Parts: sequence; C-alpha cells; structure tokens
Amino acid sequence: MSDDGALLRSIIQRMKVVHLAEVARGLGETHYGRKQELIDRIVRNLEVVDEAARVSRSYRLPLKEARACVDRVLSTAYGSAAGSPAQMFRLLYGPDGMRASDAGDGASGAGGAVGAEGGGGGKAHASTAGPPVVVNCICKNKGTMPGMLRCMHCGTSQHGSCAAGEREKEGAGAIDAATYFCETCRFKLADPFVHVREELVPMANMREIPGMPPIIDSKGKYHARIKIEQQFYVAAKQLAMCNMKMSRSRVLVMCLQLEDEVVCRMHWPKNVQMRVNNMSIKPYARGVGSDMGINQRDNVVDITRMLCQGRNSISITAVHSGTWVLRVVIADRLKLEEIKPMMMREETLEEARARMAMLLAGTDGVGGDDELGLEQVTFSLKDPMTCMRMVVPARFDGASGTQAFDLDSFLSMADLNRKWQDPTTLKNSTVRCMRVDAFVREVDRWTKDITSVTNFEVNAAGDWRPEGYTDGWFDVRAMDASAQEKLKSWAQTQKEGSSNATDETLDYHAVRAEGIDFRNEVSEASSALLSAGKHIHPGAELSASTRNSLIPLRVTGKKRPVVEVIDLCDSD
Repeated sequence: MSDDGALLRSIIQRMKVVHLAEVARGLGETHYGRKQELIDRIVRNLEVVDEAARVSRSYRLPLKEARACVDRVLSTAYGSAAGSPAQMFRLLYGPDGMRASDAGDGASGAGGAVGAEGGGGGKAHASTAGPPVVVNCICKNKGTMPGMLRCMHCGTSQHGSCAAGEREKEGAGAIDAATYFCETCRFKLADPFVHVREELVPMANMREIPGMPPIIDSKGKYHARIKIEQQFYVAAKQLAMCNMKMSRSRVLVMCLQLEDEVVCRMHWPKNVQMRVNNMSIKPYARGVGSDMGINQRDNVVDITRMLCQGRNSISITAVHSGTWVLRVVIADRLKLEEIKPMMMREETLEEARARMAMLLAGTDGVGGDDELGLEQVTFSLKDPMTCMRMVVPARFDGASGTQAFDLDSFLSMADLNRKWQDPTTLKNSTVRCMRVDAFVREVDRWTKDITSVTNFEVNAAGDWRPEGYTDGWFDVRAMDASAQEKLKSWAQTQKEGSSNATDETLDYHAVRAEGIDFRNEVSEASSALLSAGKHIHPGAELSASTRNSLIPLRVTGKKRPVVEVIDLCDSD
C-alpha cells in the first residue's frame, strides 16, 4: 500500500459508521455492513484514478466528484478546523479534490473510456469524445446493457427494461428517449418547492406480496397486492432541526408511478395503508379506491411529528398494479424567489420575434396551423388566472400557445396545487421548461403608462401594434422614446374622441337604488333629447355638460348597496 493510501485509510478510519454509510451511499456503494467493510469500499473507490477503469468497474461518480462527496461529509460531520479529518483530507488531495499526479496517472487511459449508452437500443458515442456512462438505476446494478436510457436532465443512464416497468400491462406506451427523466429528477420536478437535504430511505420499489392473489376491480383489471417495509435512523440533531418552530426542514415521504401518464407528479397507489412507527396516516385526501385523474396531483406526506430519535420504521401496503417508487427524505420548503433560478434563461428579443413569426406561420408545433397561415393574432396583456395586467409575463417552452401568464401568480398557484401545466393549453410541463416571455415583457414595458392598452396585435413578420392602432407596426427590437410618444399621442386622441361626443348622440341613464327612481333629476335639456329619440346603446360615456346636469348619487348606510342602471329610452 502506498503512503497516500495508508494516510487515506487512516483518515477514513476516524469516521463513524453512520458517516461512512452516508459516504458509501453517495459513491453508489453498498451502504450497510461492518465498519471495516465500509472503509474498504470507500478506499477502493477513491484509489482508482483512471477514469476508464472507473467506468469499467461501474463506479457511479468520476474521481473528482467522489472525493468532493467525501470532503462534504467530513466537513459537515467534523468541521474544518486544524487537525480535523476534513482538513487532513484536503491537505492530501488539495482544495479541488485533484492532485497533479492524478492527471498523469489517468492520462493514458482517458482516451479508452467507453461512451456508448448500450448495444442495440442506444446510440454509440466515440470513445474519445463521449463522457463516461454513469449508471444510476433503480435496480442498483451499475453495469451497462443494450437499450440504456439517458436522463435528459441529469445525464445519468438507466436500464431500459427497469425504466419501462409494467408499461405494456398498463398500456402506457413506449418510453420517449428524447424526453426521458430518471426517478431522481422526476421527484425533483414533480414539486420543485421541495429541496432534498438528505435521503433517509433511498428509492426503492414496492414489491408484490408473495402468495397473495390479485384483486379484480369493477373494470375487470387485475391489481396486485404490494408492500414495502423500511427502517431508518434519525439523529438527535436531525430531529431537533425538523421540529423547530420556524424551521423549513421536514421529514417527507414521496411516491410516484413509473408508468404514470403525467411523468413529473407525485402519485400514490390506490387502497394504500401507511404506518409510521405503528401509527397510521392517510397519504391523500381522495377516495382510497379511486384513480387519480390526469389533472390531479398527490402531495408528499409529512411524518416529522411521528418520528423518534434513533431507529424508525415505515410500512406501506396497497392494492394497485404498476411499478411504484418510494423514498423518505429530509427536505426544505423553498420560496418563490428560490424557484426562479431553476427556469430557462430569458430569450433575446431577436429570438422572441422569430418565435412569434413561427407561431403565426404554424411552424412551431404548438399554437399554429400549418394550413391556415395567420396574418395577425391578438394577444392579451392580462393574466388568464387573475385577469389583472401581468407584471412579469412567462410561458412554457413547447407547451404554451399564444397567451402568456403572470410569473408570480403562476408560482403561487403551483405552490398550492403542484400543477406545472400551462393555464391556457393545459399541457403538462416542468419548471425547467418555463421562461420569461421577452416579447410580451417588452410590449408591456412600452405600454405600461397607457392603461387603455390591454391587447396588442402581432403580424406574420413578428411586428406588433396596440389593438385598434392603424398607423403602422412597431418592431419590438427597435422601440425608443419617439415610438412611445407616438403611442401616448394616439391613446390621448382616442380618449378625447370618446369624451367629446355631443349630447345629441348619447343615451342617458338614471340610477335606481333602494327603490328610488332618479329619472326626474335629469335636466330639461336631457329630457328633450330623450323625447326626441336621439340615443345610442347603453353604456356610452356622458359628455362633460351632461354629467354636470345630473345630480350625483351617493348611497350610504349599506355595506353592499344594490345599484341598477335603467335605459330611459325603454322606460315608460
């Protein structure tokens, strides 16, 4: 054994078993067994420098990330003071987890790393260009095989047969490799407000109870009896942190179905019975025997108050077909401002203008019509959920149509109902596909002081103008103060034109409140016009002279007075 290997083993030897298990879990190694067995697994993982050799041995993490995992656990558990294991580990490997000798040791084998995703089912990458395959499958097998799937979010690979589950039996269809998410990312994207700090029970499948016959529902479908039992430890510091009054940390139980038609959502099986430390808890509010609809979402289950220091147990039984994945974690509840960095970058005005042109041409695959080829479309500056003017317009990339929505309003709603779907098209998406709508935001910026503008039109070239404006179009990329003055002048002209209408073209209204008829309060000039029959439809704006001739109405004494508007021309 080299001197560095002996020093590494001496540092790892000072760690407690619970921290060794945490390191082993982070490295993808088996995290149970005796202390010496855990030490051997960790040291073996860290001593393999060549990345090609690490891939061939199915190690989960590259060397630098593996050493960073050990450093993180050492710093959290023992601090970074002088003489601590973390400080000695950094002296051995450097602050970035890499030594100069590591580059030389691994250079000879770096070009031989195999980057293929699998045999027949995946695409083969060049051995010199493709990154090493990191297998993180629910089956815990680190080896590769034909038909591997790569997660589009984190890049880890999984076995296609494990990811498929019982899709054929459930009728869920084949997996789309272009939009595939692993279970870890599905949990993250199902509720981004839940930020996992530590995993108490790693992801595990609910298994069919042997010897128990399936149950046939009213539709003639067979449902297996499934069960999972797990034990986990909670330290005193962890329990105290979660039980603090103002703490955001909680111990949560999560569950999802591999074959779910809505990929990123929490989903509990039917007829579920959960017991935590022999105490029963119901995980959802819907009926125990009812299926969850496509627009429904289950929630995570908070079991913090049911835990004790030391060993705890959880047992879940259900009657439902499919593959169900469960995990127990310590997680924080994030705020709205902490969610926004997860979104896509804001598009440039050039990209936004091109997107609008494609939308009208019907070539974006979302809201257009290939055969129609629209010349112009009207957009609204109001949020479809609150009917108020949007502050920060946002949209889902690939799921939203012509209508944007207010970012803060949507995030507040998603925090409650956990639905990440476009409010207009109702297409499901994720926070990673949400971005600020730069086009609508720029239009709102130049029309913010013009309250009368709530809708705008966009032509096939991607230019815009307020609804009702006929004096040309504006390029969203070339807006300036002169264009804004032009818009304000037009809005002022529209307002003056409506307020300068003569009395001969107006229809007058009287207000009846609390049973009192105020028609007699109209001036003689107004009555003469009414008798002459000169009027337009109800709702027209009165001129200044007519408003002055009416007696103002003030209703007091009631919280909600009933006020009725009557058309005098139709009255007796």
